[in-house]
Amino acid sequence: MARKSISTEVEKSVLIASRRRCCICFGLNRDIGIKPGQIAHLDKDSSNSKLENLVFLCFDHHDAFDSKSSQSKNLTKKEVKFLKGELLTQVQIALGKPVPFGKMAVGDIDPISGHYVRTSGSTESAEIVITLLPEGLESVSRYYISGVAFFGLTREFGPNMGELSKVVELADSNRITWNDGNHKLAIDISDDGLEVVEEAIEMPVHGLDVSFSGNYRKK
Repeated sequence: MARKSISTEVEKSVLIASRRRCCICFGLNRDIGIKPGQIAHLDKDSSNSKLENLVFLCFDHHDAFDSKSSQSKNLTKKEVKFLKGELLTQVQIALGKPVPFGKMAVGDIDPISGHYVRTSGSTESAEIVITLLPEGLESVSRYYISGVAFFGLTREFGPNMGELSKVVELADSNRITWNDGNHKLAIDISDDGLEVVEEAIEMPVHGLDVSFSGNYRKK
């Protein structure tokens, strides 16, 4: 079957949104360099060229994403989709900051923002990234919370995975909360790190075994 071409308008949107940064390079190695690459389909269906199904990847990671291997766990659609969202959020935050001309300038440092890894809890591995959104610098502090947690890393068919991707408001100087009627999340912030309590009110949010609850330290 012939590969269906992506329209020039959709292609432009993908390239501008990513600024030609590969989300896998950024997500795995925090590499924000401009890369030669290609636009990939998350569902690997070349006929589905909706914007939400497309992602810019460097050549090496495009090959890795499309490849099939019986020896190692391939990059998954959910994993790459999460990394895409993480990258695009960071690009928008970076573009929202003032650009100094003529001399270097140091902006305000937000003590809450950062990359946190879990030090205690039932899930085998979990990380949370907290980023202050630009509009939060003026009045109510608003944060983008992203995270990924794993349970069953040694399972034959791969681990259960949970994801966080939310925009939340700072309830007070040391607490972030979220409640959408089905999912409650409370993050208490201290000099030592984070204490996270997560609760599914009506039904499991991330699966039977995956939870973000626990203590975290800044990476």
